[in-house]
Amino acid sequence: MIKLFKHNAKNQIQSKKAISSTKNNEQSNFVVVTDKSLKDFIATKEKVVLFCWGTGCKYCSDLEPIIDTLAREYRDAILFGSLDVDINKKIVKTYHLHTVPTLLIFKNGKFVDSITGFMPKGPLKSRIMLLFSRNW
Repeated sequence: MIKLFKHNAKNQIQSKKAISSTKNNEQSNFVVVTDKSLKDFIATKEKVVLFCWGTGCKYCSDLEPIIDTLAREYRDAILFGSLDVDINKKIVKTYHLHTVPTLLIFKNGKFVDSITGFMPKGPLKSRIMLLFSRNW
């Protein structure tokens, strides 16, 4: 399961560390992303999804296990990341994030679209695949 990190003096954010899954000792390809690491993160793979969440956001907590499952299912094809919007204000401003949860979708290093709000796994998976199938 992905850990939604809370910001405090003790654990400022662990940039670029994969988060271990608790199921079957698998490791998802989930990466904690910060304002400083975004550029390198989106250049890592052709297809990238960034899960933007906020502390205390119920829908973010509800979406988190779905995103974790998708990250494990598509670990070879899509890189998934996690971004705390309460800490990373530059990304929030750049991508006009007014609502969480929001998924930022990148293809070939370029921002292509976003998905805002909670969505069940089936429709969310379909929407992500549709966005990646388009020629941007």
